[in-house]
Amino acid sequence: MMKRWAILTVSLAMAAALIATSCSRDKAPAGFAGGAGMPGGNGRRAAATAVQASLARFGQLSADRDTAGVIAPVLQSQVAAGASGIVAKVLRQAGDWVATGDLVVQIDDATLKITEANAEASLESAKISLRSVQDSTSQSNVKLQLQVDSAQSAYDSAKRYYDSQKALFDLGGISASALDTAKGQLASAQAALEGAKIALDQNEKGLATTASQNVESLRVAVSTAENNLKQAKYNLQNAAIKAPFAGQIASVAATPGMYLGQNTSAFTIVSGERQVSFTIAPSDALAVSPGKALSFELGGKSYPIRVKQAPSLPVNGVVSLIASIAGASDLPFGTVGNVSYVVPLAKGALVPISALDTLDNRNYVFTVEAGKVVTKDVVVLASSGATVAITGIGEGTVVILSPPPGLIDGAAVAPTMVADATAPPAGKAAEKGQAPRQGGRQGQGGKQGQGGPASQASGNP
Repeated sequence: MMKRWAILTVSLAMAAALIATSCSRDKAPAGFAGGAGMPGGNGRRAAATAVQASLARFGQLSADRDTAGVIAPVLQSQVAAGASGIVAKVLRQAGDWVATGDLVVQIDDATLKITEANAEASLESAKISLRSVQDSTSQSNVKLQLQVDSAQSAYDSAKRYYDSQKALFDLGGISASALDTAKGQLASAQAALEGAKIALDQNEKGLATTASQNVESLRVAVSTAENNLKQAKYNLQNAAIKAPFAGQIASVAATPGMYLGQNTSAFTIVSGERQVSFTIAPSDALAVSPGKALSFELGGKSYPIRVKQAPSLPVNGVVSLIASIAGASDLPFGTVGNVSYVVPLAKGALVPISALDTLDNRNYVFTVEAGKVVTKDVVVLASSGATVAITGIGEGTVVILSPPPGLIDGAAVAPTMVADATAPPAGKAAEKGQAPRQGGRQGQGGKQGQGGPASQASGNP
């Protein structure tokens, strides 16, 4: 009986030990395989989670931009007729190269030559009339001057007589009526003198009572005739429509026999020098300033170009620009290529966009410190392709790329470093279009959030 109780006691003790061991394993914290370091554990820690990581680097985040560029002439002009008439000759055709001043279209100038001859005759007639009146005026001046001299003598004599009569009147030697007579004679002499002077003055100025004898009117007539002759010569000169600068005739609108009105386009000419015309988004205007060096790619060949003008006001939502291009004289006008330029977005800590997580409009990254996970809240400044610029972490911070689900603060990790994950491909800032992941992960609060988009400053068109 005693043996049975001993055997039962031993069995119960062994069962209790097994239960205790099982319970200690169930209570071991996450991350441990057998509760290492915990009472009842087997002394082995769980292996650290393997993750990929990258070093954050501080720098400028930029984005490549591409826009269509068109080969265009530096100068282009629709040359209009300066005079109207029938087209007599068309000496050049579209595609012809011309020098400055080369004749392209000739208007029949027979009528214009007649007009010029009539204008010359009218001018000569006006000059003759002016000279005739000027000669007559010169001869009249002599006679009028004699009249002035005679009137002056008569006035002086009348003045002396009046003075002597006035003296006698004051002494009582003559009557008042005698004095009035002397006074009247003086007034008449003075009026005659003034009239003679006025006549002389008007004659010297060429002011006659009729326009045909008025020197000033005849001078105006001469000036008008001179202007008419200048206009006739100008019209005759404009009958020959010439190239205003050296270049290529793009099109000819005139044909022999057609009537060409004044200011009507006769032909279009373009210069041989090329340039690139393109448009950009208004937000990129500050990055494409005058003198900025860009690249123009066409047919597998790259041409350096340089911006020639300051950005103007947007038209239809875009800003038009032109750039000079060297070594492209053989490119056909209207050829479309690709203009590439770089737009700086923001300066900050640059990390791969795969390191960025979002939870309830909160942006954060998982970093590694002393082999453990540390969550860092960050502010997104801008993103471009696979790279994002942020604040909230420093230069050289180790960030986890594409963190695995369930990663929490304090978890042990074994990072495999990805060298310079934020570096763009050679010759490119970054490919466009990719955005941060949405939704967040099982975070420190233990809540799986719906999340919102990470804030971005990227303005890819």
